[in-house]
Amino acid sequence: MEKELQILIDDFIKRYDDLDFRASGRFEKEIEYNVSDSGTQIVGTILGAKHSYFMENQRGPGKQPPFQPIRQWVEDKGIVTNNMDALAWAIVHKIKKEGVNKRPDIFAEIFTKERADKIVENVGGGKMKELNSDVIKKIKA
Repeated sequence: MEKELQILIDDFIKRYDDLDFRASGRFEKEIEYNVSDSGTQIVGTILGAKHSYFMENQRGPGKQPPFQPIRQWVEDKGIVTNNMDALAWAIVHKIKKEGVNKRPDIFAEIFTKERADKIVENVGGGKMKELNSDVIKKIKA
């Protein structure tokens, strides 16, 4: 199971890089898996960085995102400006006003039902009935 989950993580990171989403590398550093085996059931979970949810889903207008992660993103992306804080605040206000449109899928295109079924088949041994992705549902605090 560990091998299968690590391959999924590697594929998520490759897709993330192919889409040029990398800024700080935090996504790659924080994505991890956990496997538990009760003896009758094997459960595999992939946990992503908090912003993983917003990478896969759009963020609607109305709610203001936190300033500091946006400010850090501007810096990590290497954007050069005379006033980094002003630029970060402008981005925060634009996101609050307009939201963020859906981006290309990172997780859904890789973790398909067919792939989950294949993992169950490879790992199964009768203990694994199904595999669900919580990579965008379970968020590290």
